[in-house]
Amino acid sequence: MFQLFLVSDVLISRFGTQLAALHTLVLALLGPFALSKRLNVQWKNLLRYAVVTVVVCGISVAGTVFLLGAAPEPDYTKYRTFAQKDFLHDSVLVKGIKPLSMESLQSNLKLPRLQIIKERGVIRVGYMKDTLPLAFFNSDGQLVGLGVELAHLLARELNVSLEFVLVNRETMAMALNDGRCDVVVSGIVATPQHVQVIDFSAAFMDATFAFIVQDYLRHEFGSWEDVKKMKGLKVGLPSKSPCFTALLREELPQASVISLESAREFFTDQQRMIDALVYGAEQGSAWTLIYPEFAVVVPRPIPLTAPVVFPLPLEERELADFVNTWIALKKKDGTMHRLFAHWIQGQETGEQEPRWSIIRNVLHWVK
Repeated sequence: MFQLFLVSDVLISRFGTQLAALHTLVLALLGPFALSKRLNVQWKNLLRYAVVTVVVCGISVAGTVFLLGAAPEPDYTKYRTFAQKDFLHDSVLVKGIKPLSMESLQSNLKLPRLQIIKERGVIRVGYMKDTLPLAFFNSDGQLVGLGVELAHLLARELNVSLEFVLVNRETMAMALNDGRCDVVVSGIVATPQHVQVIDFSAAFMDATFAFIVQDYLRHEFGSWEDVKKMKGLKVGLPSKSPCFTALLREELPQASVISLESAREFFTDQQRMIDALVYGAEQGSAWTLIYPEFAVVVPRPIPLTAPVVFPLPLEERELADFVNTWIALKKKDGTMHRLFAHWIQGQETGEQEPRWSIIRNVLHWVK
């Protein structure tokens, strides 16, 4: 196949060279004939050729439009592939996925949390809505994602089962500290404000500052210099990304910042009242699989990143040390790299069937 493409490229290149040479020769002949007044223009023939050219071009354009309109639209498979994703590793027993209980368990927390988890035989894992690709429900209704798979691996390390609890940003700290959940796997960016109310693990990945815009606008947001020149810019900022607030205010003080409950509000906004969404490039890539008319843009010249961590209960040093050591080991043995490639970059570990081609399947020139 490569050889055929190479031959066709060579032929087209040589034809273009010959055409350019012929064009130069014609101009060289026309000039002297015109100066010597020996150039005879046959307007009737010229007009006939012009009409024929216009008709042929019109038929070609109309035929192309008809063929493009009649051809079936290509099947967009990336979202389907993403929605069908499953774990790379074996999962552990999940005893339930439920909303957050309103009853505080503070009175039962007389022992270190790590010891309570082991004696209970269950680790309670919090997750948030709309936190692709860290936690989401796939097409089979199974809770999956990078953070969720890490929760399964952590539970296996502790030799306990799992219980998932739906939390939000407002209830997360209280739920962690009063025992209703032990760790949150949707991932947040650590900020100094978090230190006052919760603890957090070592970073297991980075969030790269990015704009998510309609695909045809991606070049306009390619550099900070271009973005800073925009007038009347309206930027959406999900409540789950407060880490980027200060950076946004510093870099784009002229922009109007609109707070969003979820990134989904930006993608489903039919009126397009917001020009761009500020989001982590890694998480944003998953949203653009669902909404392919949008693109992730990391503005130049220097990518700005922030650490993504797992929220943990405050002053539970044993649990934090265990989780941090576990994260370090998973980075060293390549587990984090494989999971990042699977959930963030969309790479598949299995061998994919090569595309059908005449050379392979009919002529059998290659295997």
